[in-house]
Amino acid sequence: MGCSSGKEAVDEIPESAEFFRRYALGKKLGEGAFGQVRLATEISTKKEFAVKVADVRTQESGSVVAVSKRRKRNLEREIRMWRIAGAAKLPQVTLLEDAFYCSGFYYMVCEVCKRNLMQHLLHVKTLAEEEFATLASEMLHGIQHLHTVGLVHRDIKPENFLCVGRGTELKICDFGLALKQPKKGKLTGVGGTAPYMAPETLVKPKGLWAKPGFHKEVDLWAFGVILYLILFGKFPYMPPGETTADSMKYAIATDSPPLQFPTSQSSLALALAKRVLVRDPRQRLTAKEALQDPFVLQAAQRGSQGSDLRVSVQDAKEMAEKLREFQISENTQQDLESRLKTVTAKSGGIWFSEGDDKTLVSPTTSQNAVSVRADSRIKKDKKPVSRDKFGTHSGVVSEEQAQQQMMKAAPIPEEPS
Repeated sequence: MGCSSGKEAVDEIPESAEFFRRYALGKKLGEGAFGQVRLATEISTKKEFAVKVADVRTQESGSVVAVSKRRKRNLEREIRMWRIAGAAKLPQVTLLEDAFYCSGFYYMVCEVCKRNLMQHLLHVKTLAEEEFATLASEMLHGIQHLHTVGLVHRDIKPENFLCVGRGTELKICDFGLALKQPKKGKLTGVGGTAPYMAPETLVKPKGLWAKPGFHKEVDLWAFGVILYLILFGKFPYMPPGETTADSMKYAIATDSPPLQFPTSQSSLALALAKRVLVRDPRQRLTAKEALQDPFVLQAAQRGSQGSDLRVSVQDAKEMAEKLREFQISENTQQDLESRLKTVTAKSGGIWFSEGDDKTLVSPTTSQNAVSVRADSRIKKDKKPVSRDKFGTHSGVVSEEQAQQQMMKAAPIPEEPS
C-alpha cells in the first residue's frame, strides 16, 4: 500500500505501514479511553515528536476482532478538523505533522511539548498577574483562530492547551470533539468535559423533538471556567452532595446553586470572567471582543505591575478526573499496548521502551530481527505512567463512549418559560 501522509487532502487515510518506516515509537506520555500518546523519533532526522495512537478495533462475537465504523469515522473527522485548524500554522495551534492508518490503529504525529496548562498550574504556587494575562491572551488567540476558520472546539480545558518555551506560550490541541460550525442553524449534541460545559448545551428547548443547540460561544464559556478555576481554585458550579458528571451538568443547566463571583485576587481578571460566564450566549463576549478586554491587553504592556495570585487547582484537577465520562482501565491499556507492539513488530517497526537509549535500528532490518529486538526491549516497558504524565498530550477521546454514557444520564432540564 502507498504512503498515507497527513498532508494529503483526503477524507479517508489508506492502509499503510509508512509510519513504521519513518518513525520509532518511544515512551508513553499519556493515555485515554481508546489510545495512548507516545514519544516518536523520526528515523532520518532523529527529531522527536509526539504521536497520538488511537485504536479503532473492537471485539465482536467473542474472539472476532473488527473495526468500529463509528470510532473510525470519528478519528477521520478529528484528523480533518486538525488539518483545518493547523493549515495556517498559527503558533497557538498544535501542528499535525502527519497522519497514518495501519492494522486498526491511527497514528497522528504532532509537535511534542513538555506539559499542559493544568500541569503548569499545578507546578507553580503563584502566578504574576501579567503572566495570567498572557495565558489568557494565548488561549483566546487559539480559540479565535478556530472560530475564524469555522470550527468549534467543544472541549476547551487546561489539559487541552500545551505549554512551550517558558510556560506562557500555549498551543491548543485535541480536536477529537471539534465540529464545523454550520452556515445555517445550530450544532446539536452533548459533548465535552462536564465542569466546562456551557448551559446552552444542556438546557433542552421547548418542543417534543427539540434538542439543545449551540454555536461557537460554548468555547468562550469554557475559557471563562478556566479563568474562574485559576482565580478561585474551583469550578463555577459545585453541586451539593456527591459530585458526579450528571449532578455537575444539572447544576450548570439549572443554575443551582446560582453562580457566584467572590472577591478576587485580580479585579481585571474577575471582570473578564464575568463577561464570558454569561448564561445567555447572545450576551457573551466573542473571542475577538475578549482579546480587547483590559485584562488581556495588559499582557502586551511590558513591565506592567500587578499582584501575584495564589494558584491552587489540585482539588479541581482530581474532581475533573473523577468526572471523566470514561475511566482508564489498566487491563484495556495493557491489551492495547500488547496489540500495538505486535503491529509494530509485524510492520518492521522500531519500539523503544521507557529506559532505552536512542540508538536506532535500520528500518530495513528483517521483520524477525526487529521482532526479537522489540521483545527484548519491551520487557523494560513496565513502568506505569505517573499521574503527572497523564494528559501531557490529551488522550484519545471518543464520542462513542460519551454517547453511551448520555443514554444513562438524568433527563436534561427544559428551558424555563
